[in-house]
Amino acid sequence: MAKWPADIQKELCDYLNNEHPEWVMLFVKKLADQPDALKAEMVAIDADGFRVVAHTLHGNERLLVPFNPPLASYDAAKSRLAALAASLA
Repeated sequence: MAKWPADIQKELCDYLNNEHPEWVMLFVKKLADQPDALKAEMVAIDADGFRVVAHTLHGNERLLVPFNPPLASYDAAKSRLAALAASLA
């Protein structure tokens, strides 16, 4: 996995969790196969995918959602996530 610096990951995760929590829920419900999730948080991201925590009635699940293909750069992350959310809505 192509790790990005912690500050870049934090910035992207904070952006998604605060500005687009509905996207994170879409990703968890539709891409991570957790349709009963009550809440979701993105906790890490890099070129290969992102990690989320899905809060369910049965506890918390840590999940990986891969990017296919991997992101070419950090700058591509927001636009890829927006396109992914739009394709799932």
